[in-house]
Amino acid sequence: MASFRNARLIYQVFDGENFTGGHRWLFDSYDDFRNIDFNDVVSSIKVFKGPNFKAGDVARFYNAINKVGGYIELAPGDYKQIHLSPFNFNDVISSVGIFNPVYDDVELSPHYIIHLFDGANFTGRERIIFDSVSDLNTIGFTNKPTSVLIENTSKWTGDKVVNLFDANNFTGGVMSEKLNLGKVGTAFPIEIKNLAAYAFDNKISSVKVGLPIRLDKFGKVEMMPAGVKAKEEVEFV
Repeated sequence: MASFRNARLIYQVFDGENFTGGHRWLFDSYDDFRNIDFNDVVSSIKVFKGPNFKAGDVARFYNAINKVGGYIELAPGDYKQIHLSPFNFNDVISSVGIFNPVYDDVELSPHYIIHLFDGANFTGRERIIFDSVSDLNTIGFTNKPTSVLIENTSKWTGDKVVNLFDANNFTGGVMSEKLNLGKVGTAFPIEIKNLAAYAFDNKISSVKVGLPIRLDKFGKVEMMPAGVKAKEEVEFV
């Protein structure tokens, strides 16, 4: 499995204009968008510098698989409407690679690289996310994850943690056996090889990256008091 830690560029591609609709996260080169159910649908793109960015790196998005055919070249930045001039490249993208002229400074600084797989033991189809996703349907993965692998980045402090919910918008049940993933003292990578062991396979609908949470005596999710880190004991009254 390719590692985000070596990524030079990170891409967020959307099937709607102005960063709307379904989306996928990718990094560096990707030869066939059919493998992520996103071929010939991209309408807007965000390009970020990765941890291993080299001065002058730009993305080349191609209209054929395996990085051949026509392409557009995008420096780090936001591209809301690629159907307009000078691009005229709507709904044709099939692969992406890296090339090298001048760039505008845009940087993504995530705390985590979260890999979601629809098979046990990190197999099957994969989605990669770097921040909260309130509805996994936007990346074509609602109720599909069966295993999860979480890496940390150099920005990780333990102040932000990862929680997995069985309903959209960080509601419904939370995976209580694995609460506040990435809290202070965590050993990385975090490997959850089979969510069935926690009766949470094919249930995840949203993923929250943010402040730690706790459960009250009725099992309801609450935010922890300000300044309390996830490693600390919090008693209920």
